[in-house]
Amino acid sequence: MDTMGAMTSVTVSKDSVINGASCTYTIRFDTNIPLASGDLFFITFPDQVKIPATGVTCGTGSNIAAVSCIATG
Repeated sequence: MDTMGAMTSVTVSKDSVINGASCTYTIRFDTNIPLASGDLFFITFPDQVKIPATGVTCGTGSNIAAVSCIATG
């Protein structure tokens, strides 16, 4: 399969609403088709969101055993 099924739910939250402050974004998504080992998921942030020089960190959620993150751009 090379096309992901439709998202059934997507939410994005952040821990700070102060303009210019560093914050943690929590991104949750639910799909109607389970993700398999090796599947890729890309998140593109607007240019206004600056990724720190130290990079990004990721964590797993329910039904995900492992995840890795790479910041590009």
